[in-house]
Amino acid sequence: MKTKFFLFFILVLLLVSCSKVVIKPVNYAWMLEDKLVANEKGLVRGAPNRNLPIFNIKNLLQLEQQDTTATEIAGKEVRIIRDKEGYYFITANMFKNIYIFKSAKASMELYNTIFISAEGLQNPRFNQRSSHIQLLHGEKVTNLTSEGVKQEK
Repeated sequence: MKTKFFLFFILVLLLVSCSKVVIKPVNYAWMLEDKLVANEKGLVRGAPNRNLPIFNIKNLLQLEQQDTTATEIAGKEVRIIRDKEGYYFITANMFKNIYIFKSAKASMELYNTIFISAEGLQNPRFNQRSSHIQLLHGEKVTNLTSEGVKQEK
């Protein structure tokens, strides 16, 4: 009898340990954007007290400029914010696009590119809103989601 009970107990433990645990809902949003400055190697990092990714912006600059030649990277500033779903929105002064990345294993993968301006963004800034990311550029305001420009209803 004890053996059957022991085997049943082990079976129950195995079944419980195999079940997937999901925590919902999760809000990944950063309330404030961060302005990150690249070093001579292209690495950007946030303040030590913030849990920001450290990443290299060389590929992003090449993508934006459609140029594979080496350009001056040190001192280049990018702006980054994370929405509630966990997507990273990245842009910089004079960029024509907003780049949206998703987290991947030890990397960030390009998820979407949103064209904003042929002339390039003038002093872009991000704000977190409940249902979208707000992009301020020049005197314009554009509402963004990971899928693109949010259309007002």
